[in-house]
Amino acid sequence: MVVVPTKTALMSIPAAAMLALRTSPALRNASASRTVSSSQTARLFPISNVIRTTSVLPITFALMSLVVLLVATSGQVKSQSFKDELLPIIAPVFKSVGIDSTGHWWAIIKPFETGINIMVDGDLYGPYDAIDPPIFSVDGTSWAFAAERNRQYRIVTESDSIVSQSAIQNLAYKFRSNQLFWQEQNGSDKRIVSRSKTYFIQTEVLAKHTDLTGGVVCWTEAAQRGTILYSNGSIVGSADSIQLVGVWYNGEPLYARLNGTRWSVLIGSREIYNGLNSVREFQMNTSADVCAWISDLGNVGTKAFMYKDDFAEPWEGPVLNSVSKLVLSPTDGLVAYMGLFGSQLSVYFNSAAYPAGRETGYPFFTNNGEFMVYSGFDGDQFVAINGKKIRIKSSAPKSRGFAVTPNGEVACWSSQSTIVLADLEFNFIQMGKMCDDVTDAVYHRPSNTFMALGKVSNRLYLLTAIPR
Repeated sequence: MVVVPTKTALMSIPAAAMLALRTSPALRNASASRTVSSSQTARLFPISNVIRTTSVLPITFALMSLVVLLVATSGQVKSQSFKDELLPIIAPVFKSVGIDSTGHWWAIIKPFETGINIMVDGDLYGPYDAIDPPIFSVDGTSWAFAAERNRQYRIVTESDSIVSQSAIQNLAYKFRSNQLFWQEQNGSDKRIVSRSKTYFIQTEVLAKHTDLTGGVVCWTEAAQRGTILYSNGSIVGSADSIQLVGVWYNGEPLYARLNGTRWSVLIGSREIYNGLNSVREFQMNTSADVCAWISDLGNVGTKAFMYKDDFAEPWEGPVLNSVSKLVLSPTDGLVAYMGLFGSQLSVYFNSAAYPAGRETGYPFFTNNGEFMVYSGFDGDQFVAINGKKIRIKSSAPKSRGFAVTPNGEVACWSSQSTIVLADLEFNFIQMGKMCDDVTDAVYHRPSNTFMALGKVSNRLYLLTAIPR
């Protein structure tokens, strides 16, 4: 299905169709007819008010020819913009399905009354009694999932299997590497494990993170009074409460520490801000060199904060009534968030405020960090790129995710029954195969395509949308 907005019909009409419109004998004859008064003028399209005629038949013939050409070319456009691949899986029950931005897809299915299987990229594994959804390394070269069968626990990867006598929890890759780490528990015996190292846990792990290469593992544990922070098994410090966010690019933990009533933000033992009433939505970018958080200032208001090493001190946003939905650029010292000032709700890009509309989705950045994006409704549907609103003829999601190409020109999202491809430059909307249910669309950078999974009855389709 191809939807062509009337106001941009000229951009969407193929050159061949326009040539037929201009060179049609019927239209040439019509244009040679006598000129009539403006009250008798027939309008072909908003673009054709220069054509005037008293003959209905020639124009009808030309319009029919144009419609035939548009129908033919619209099928051509769709075949070039979408691919629907029937995947080699049939299941009476799909327990869960998903697709990763690395291009890997998976489905957990229940083919029998007992036992469940999982298929990853067309390969079937199982049966098991329980399966966790798979995880994928950032570069897409590795994947893994944890499973259990008859109280035997294992981690299955693309190349091997790791068997354990203890329950496996919180399986994860070490940040940007393809090294796995996880937690094991057998009664009171608790530990953090990788293929090469084991760290014993004293109480309960609250949070854990690794550095960029996987050489440093930091975690927090609940203590009798407060929280203890560890790095590679050694105690870094303790406090009334600790929020561990990640490991800075230099291998030191990034965290917020509460002592008494005030919070401080630290990298290792270095304090970068103190005296805060609160620290929330604390986060670090994927390069591990920029962090940001929100702090409430009591009766004064609320602020967003951001820090990187080449700042003399943390950047502070404007004082607002409320701040939420904080997001960091993956590559630069840029931040976006929702902010309320008085009665005006805006999306902030660092300190610049842009109107949010009556409805507004979460702001996010393209995967290269070049563009800040959000969707909204202010009487018309729109997608905003770096604050500039682009009116669209379809409703972009406000509560579920959507993706945008790195150049900010094409967006893709999933409705309940299909994927939608939106050319933001020309306001051109296309829709893919109709399904019973569709996962969120993701952008696959290596192939410059959008991908989603669509379920039709007991079959699964890989839906691919190709930007122009």
